[in-house]
Amino acid sequence: TIFYDENTIKGDRKTESLLAHEIAHQWFGNSASETHFSHLWLSEGFATYMTDAYLESHYGTDTLKSELKAQRKQVFSYEQKRYAPIIDTSTTNYMIMLNPNSYEKGGWVLHMLRGKLGDSIFWKGIRTYYGKFAGKNASTEDLQKVFESVSGQNLGQYFRQWLYQPGHPQLKITWTYNNQSKSIQLNIQQTQKSDFEFPLELGIINGSQNEIKTIQVKEKNSSIQIPVSAKPERIILDPNTNLLAEGTIDEKP
Repeated sequence: TIFYDENTIKGDRKTESLLAHEIAHQWFGNSASETHFSHLWLSEGFATYMTDAYLESHYGTDTLKSELKAQRKQVFSYEQKRYAPIIDTSTTNYMIMLNPNSYEKGGWVLHMLRGKLGDSIFWKGIRTYYGKFAGKNASTEDLQKVFESVSGQNLGQYFRQWLYQPGHPQLKITWTYNNQSKSIQLNIQQTQKSDFEFPLELGIINGSQNEIKTIQVKEKNSSIQIPVSAKPERIILDPNTNLLAEGTIDEKP
């Protein structure tokens, strides 16, 4: 049961996201709950992303992107105040866990996992996880095992870097165009403390001939060549809002 002040419902939909979040807790948080408060993201991150998914289904992909961009800013802002992983075992003051790591960053972890596995496998994993732990307690390790089972993939690196270590990719990218080979040379630096592996989408903008290239980043410093049809007018970092990262991308003089 959800109790709310009747005066908060005015027809302007300002409480729509809040209500969706609390309704999502009927499944994630109240029914399938975490084994320990350090795994709070299994409640709050899930409710955050289920709200995003609801908004996406009702208002479209642009609304989802807008929500994710706002949530990403909250994650980055909080990290400047407290540099800690989502699964934070360093504190016994559990009220500290009610923070953007547990909510917004947890939601982002699910969004990126959806991108990694694809919609069909991702939602199958969500349903399988809930079916297994409804009325019970689960840990992040339990969730990982479910997704590894339904996907057939080893997700150790993914869960380790996004949930058990702090930070996010901070990128400094430069590029040059080679007219002879019709390619661009990318130099990618990760400037954050911890190492991350991730797919990086780049929007290659060239008039009406726009395209998206995806490259796999696995090192602190990478040099990658990708073919293009012509010299880009500009290159956009993460055009579809699929990566919890920030950075710059500039043409090298």
